[in-house]
Amino acid sequence: MGSLHQGRGENALAEPFFSDALARSRLVHGDDHTSTLDYLTKLSGLMISMRRWKEAEKLSYEALERKRRTLPEGDPSLLTSMSRLGTTYLKQGNVELAEPLIRGALTGRRVALGNSSAQTLVSIGYMTVSYTHLDAADE
Repeated sequence: MGSLHQGRGENALAEPFFSDALARSRLVHGDDHTSTLDYLTKLSGLMISMRRWKEAEKLSYEALERKRRTLPEGDPSLLTSMSRLGTTYLKQGNVELAEPLIRGALTGRRVALGNSSAQTLVSIGYMTVSYTHLDAADE
């Protein structure tokens, strides 16, 4: 139901479904199970779309740290979490924290998916934005 509501742009209605699913998955499977990590990622994405940056940052950070421990380097889900946390930092104006995460996601996506994949192109866009912010800070 959460995905259905989110797909309709009804983010406020989606949130309790994702939060409940995350809580249940933690209880049943544990914090590092792939289902729990998927719900962390979904909920962080929802917080990003709702522009709730601090909540998105907390969830994205947790998802990334857990995925770094449990998934192989270059795993698409790990790269998504890197990109999401980097984007969250960027949206809050913290380019210094954003840039290495976005760069890492871009590098991983280029290797795994190639230069012309949609996910790689999105990472290139975020990398461009982060460089623009870094250049402005230097001036």
